Amino acid sequence: MAKTKIGTKEKKRFVLLKRLISLMAQKAPLRQYYLEIGAYYLKKGCGYEVGQIIKAKKLHTRGHRATVISSLYFNLHTNEITHTAGKTIIRS
Repeated sequence: MAKTKIGTKEKKRFVLLKRLISLMAQKAPLRQYYLEIGAYYLKKGCGYEVGQIIKAKKLHTRGHRATVISSLYFNLHTNEITHTAGKTIIRS
């Protein structure tokens, strides 16, 4: 029988479900459930992940200069998501 691969979308849902079951086992307050679900939807709606390469430019030597997202900030008061990016050199 062939094995099926779990995609990244299903894997993230599984991680959320696993966290919620863990919170139920630890008898966490309801506020903690809401925080976990809210964090899941913020990450899902952002469109970026920490460590994701935005731009890459080939260098003359072996390697690339890449702009990588280093952190994400969620401002719930103004309903904005901002990020900071840093430049790194990726050797091949």
